[in-house]
Amino acid sequence: MHCYSVLDKDPTVTLPKGCIIKEPIIIVQSTQTETMIVAEENSQATIIELYSNQNSSLNVGAGLCAGPIITEIKLAQNSKINHIRCYSEKYLVESGSPNTLSVHQQAESHYELSILALGENDNQEEIHIHLNEPHASSTIYGLILAKLNQQKTLNLTVHHHQALCQSQIITRAVITDKAKSSFTGNIFVYPNASKTKAHLDNKNLLLSEGASAFTKPELEIYNDDVQCSHGATVGFLDQDALFYLTSRGISESESKKLLITAFIHPTLKQFKESELNGLNELSQNLEDILYGF
Repeated sequence: MHCYSVLDKDPTVTLPKGCIIKEPIIIVQSTQTETMIVAEENSQATIIELYSNQNSSLNVGAGLCAGPIITEIKLAQNSKINHIRCYSEKYLVESGSPNTLSVHQQAESHYELSILALGENDNQEEIHIHLNEPHASSTIYGLILAKLNQQKTLNLTVHHHQALCQSQIITRAVITDKAKSSFTGNIFVYPNASKTKAHLDNKNLLLSEGASAFTKPELEIYNDDVQCSHGATVGFLDQDALFYLTSRGISESESKKLLITAFIHPTLKQFKESELNGLNELSQNLEDILYGF
């Protein structure tokens, strides 16, 4: 396992041509910085960005992050990156500015992103993914867990610049107490991007009357030869499903946990055991949060 604790200004991680790294690369983001990740031709890696102000296992001190963190990723031809961005329960941000992520992909590259917003404070994400050459593809998973008076914001745009590219966005939000979640997802298809295939799916689960979710899925298409779809839902736990589980002898709290776990499963099923081991506090955080809901 490769670990980078980002304490220096503006670090760069480069994957050399043809390099395949099997163990995850962990980057601990704990201060305002600009991070560059470059994947050269035919390279592959899993990269975990862990946003945490206090993580004893990685020797990062406690405190507030002074400002937004900017990450830029460039994927050369036929390169593959599995990218995980996890906001831990201890991550606190002083600035109200969003953390930003910009991804640029060349031909036949594949980029997979998983966003896990578990932090105990408000956070904002601004993400732009650019499919710049034919046969590039991206898959984005997002999970937001919000409680108390937290406000979580995720703004995401996938830019289909060229033909024969594919993208898929799957996001879930679980909101309770008086927390708020906001999601804006845009699939932008440019005039040259024929044969585009793109799908966006956003679902929000409210666990209290005071919780709220705003969702705005958008398609902006300037080519007729495409296959694009989008959808969004906001609702409460299925009372019929809850009654069925409790009538089979399962406690109400355990039944709720099972339903919530099933709801968020599409955003977590892609994780490999090695990646979860890299996020050593993720499993415990999910367990604690689900029981807390």
